[in-house]
Amino acid sequence: MITTILTWLFIISAIIQLLVWIGIYLPFALYREPKRVENEVNKVSIVIAARNESNNLVKYLPRILNQNYRSFEIVIANDNSTDDTDKIISNFTTDYSNIRVVDIERKLAQFPGKKHALTKAIETVQNEVLLFTDADCEPASANWLGKMQSLITTTHTVGLGYSPFKKLPGFLNAWVRFEGVYTAIQYFSLALRGLPYMGVGRNLIYKKNLFSKADGFASHQDILSGDDDLFINQVANKDNTVITLDPKTFVYTDSATDWSTYWKQKRRHVSTGSKYQFHHQIILGLVTLSHVIFHLGGFVLIFSTEFAAFFFAGRFLIVVPIYGLILKKLKQVDLLILIPLLDVLLSIYYLILSPAVIFNQTQKWK
Repeated sequence: MITTILTWLFIISAIIQLLVWIGIYLPFALYREPKRVENEVNKVSIVIAARNESNNLVKYLPRILNQNYRSFEIVIANDNSTDDTDKIISNFTTDYSNIRVVDIERKLAQFPGKKHALTKAIETVQNEVLLFTDADCEPASANWLGKMQSLITTTHTVGLGYSPFKKLPGFLNAWVRFEGVYTAIQYFSLALRGLPYMGVGRNLIYKKNLFSKADGFASHQDILSGDDDLFINQVANKDNTVITLDPKTFVYTDSATDWSTYWKQKRRHVSTGSKYQFHHQIILGLVTLSHVIFHLGGFVLIFSTEFAAFFFAGRFLIVVPIYGLILKKLKQVDLLILIPLLDVLLSIYYLILSPAVIFNQTQKWK
């Protein structure tokens, strides 16, 4: 009886997986970047929340300041830093007139995490178009700003960019980059299907009036994370959202260098999923559950039935080439050789992370 139930669950999960990969992820793999007008149409405010980021600001802020674009300002929310962040910003303001700093007093914070810092920064911006990144992020090119702002038009008021992790030696880095790729596959693919549900705050652009109409982060003010994904989940729709996969718009960031740091980051980030719109939760839940059942259920059945191995082989013959196309787009081709292993480990990752998310109540973002 148990074997019969498991068999049917395995078959159903296999069908769901094939429908997802062919019907949702394949169109993303075949996506072609449209030509966009890159004239300086929009005046842009680049918003950065920084807490104890003096070293990163020294390294990466020049990359933002030296963009091939004239009509922009940089607003840095100095969130109660205890290092030399204020001095570093002051040094930059001496040479650049388009940098402003908003000093944040954490004891007066209305929201947890960096939501309060971002809110205060947004209140001071001079422009309608807001481009978000982090202090530890490095744009791939001097055309990042120009290309990202070209996403915003009279029709499109939300633009989703990609922010990969930098390549380093070791399995942890490979895993972090893969998990980042898989997250991107999901939110880009669903956005292309008219179901945008999240963005990444390291490379995200939208109009300020969306923030005002949504009353900022008020609807999820009690949650540590969500300044990017929960906000986009609230305001994005099939008509106002557009994506870009132009490599010149990528924003690179360093990955965690140890498992403990990575685990803390992931517990914080994925804790927002239960606050997504219900239809997004259903879709993502089915995709995740089918992934877990397919691999773990199939592993059990492969010792007692021949068809399980057939399903495994069939899925990988479809999935691996699609991964290959996507990894090429996202400049992560070196991961392709590890895909069979990483794809299986993703099921175990889901199982381990779920209880950690439920019981995690941390209220610190730095």
